[in-house]
Amino acid sequence: MDKESVRRFCEKYSIPLISKETEDFLIQQIYLYKPASLAEIGSAIWYSTTIIANTVSSYNKYGRVDSREISYPHYWQALLTIEKYASNTTIYLGNVCHIAREKYTTQHYDMVFIDGRKSETLLYLKKLRHHIHENTLIIVDDVIKFKNKMTDRYEFLDKYDIKYQIHQLENDDGIITLAVTQPLIQALSSL
Repeated sequence: MDKESVRRFCEKYSIPLISKETEDFLIQQIYLYKPASLAEIGSAIWYSTTIIANTVSSYNKYGRVDSREISYPHYWQALLTIEKYASNTTIYLGNVCHIAREKYTTQHYDMVFIDGRKSETLLYLKKLRHHIHENTLIIVDDVIKFKNKMTDRYEFLDKYDIKYQIHQLENDDGIITLAVTQPLIQALSSL
């Protein structure tokens, strides 16, 4: 199934899907930063995962992508998609907020893309603190449209004076990029 067919399918069945603008931004950032390991939280039918994995494998045949989703039906659909289109990917079923991190992975990530439940964004960051390092780039989707669901995350970043950049990619929405620094790691450890 081609990308446009997947978009139409998702629209027809109200399945969340990254916007074309977010897709283009992700591809650009991956080529710019060239992460060897990338984590994704919240992927629905794994459209974004295949985009990410194919971009990573275009410059690094050993690059790895770990993706997580909480929807059981989407997980099973993803098993077929990933096997066919993104062999450099491991997919996990479950909410990263409620499962011990060791069950997912023990590796560090060079880039993280968060598109899961917006109200759990700060919890995702807290859980990921053992898997990120200085210079990891964190990208969070839908930060303008759903800002009211992420107030704790904004308050946390502002309280600890953590620098972030909002990129408005659409009329009503966009993403945040957040470069991991030692102050961010320390602040996450205090939670």
